[in-house]
Amino acid sequence: MNKLEKVNQLISYLLEASHEYLPYCEQHPKNYTHQRVLLRGLMNIRNPEKRLTPAFYELQNDFLSMEDQGKGIISAIHSTAGIQLPEECAQIMKIQGYEEPTGQFHPSSSIQKVIFNVFKDIDIMEYQRLLY
Repeated sequence: MNKLEKVNQLISYLLEASHEYLPYCEQHPKNYTHQRVLLRGLMNIRNPEKRLTPAFYELQNDFLSMEDQGKGIISAIHSTAGIQLPEECAQIMKIQGYEEPTGQFHPSSSIQKVIFNVFKDIDIMEYQRLLY
């Protein structure tokens, strides 16, 4: 599957969970650049409490890791995280009963995993020191 096919499949998975965006998406240009922007938009506006299929997460992870190369650190963290990070953050805030303050993050194991997968080994000890 090429990059455009992967993006289109990911969009299809997201639209299965959010039919209300279908009319807008049908009007969007079908080239890779526009479909990639559409995919990012759908990932940003989706309800994190609506779980997607394991096939979505597998394809998303494959696509984002392929696309990750050559990005800056912040972009790499967000790209590597995919939509699992906002899902987990929403779950944490629901359990704790309040929103996490801006600029802080909850040191859950999957959030740490995303960050540590982006940084080089030499950075990990420093970031672990800061977290604990």
